[in-house]
Amino acid sequence: MNDDLSMMHRLFNALYKANRLVKKRLRYYALNDLETFILINIGFMDEEVTQKNLCNKFKAPKTTINNSIMNLKEKEYIKLVPSKVDKRKKILILTSKGKEHRRKILKPINESNQRIFEDIGKENIDQIIQSLTILTDAIIKDHAYMEYKKEEN
Repeated sequence: MNDDLSMMHRLFNALYKANRLVKKRLRYYALNDLETFILINIGFMDEEVTQKNLCNKFKAPKTTINNSIMNLKEKEYIKLVPSKVDKRKKILILTSKGKEHRRKILKPINESNQRIFEDIGKENIDQIIQSLTILTDAIIKDHAYMEYKKEEN
């Protein structure tokens, strides 16, 4: 195997390991990783939180996002309310139970994030974010290429 491919394998192995560790960390809060990210992001997104913008933000299929939304709704952490602008759109709103749970899970997550931030440092975190953005863009581009090739055949 050439060095380029070996580097790519090491890169994806490191990403897989990091992803597994994040999932393990989030299991402490009795939510899956996507549900936790949705619950946390409801308070941090600049726009109204809808299924569509969550799909765009997390690059996840609509059915996956919908399943997580329904699980959060079943746990009474969120409610869905019609948008004032477009009644067909449903906006995700935290319930009081959801706000309490979000507050409860954010405290240890923030403490953990602070420890990790101190270990890594701002400059390295900025580099990681830039690198992951480049990687994500390249994967999206390659996926589009594979879809094009698939249609060509």
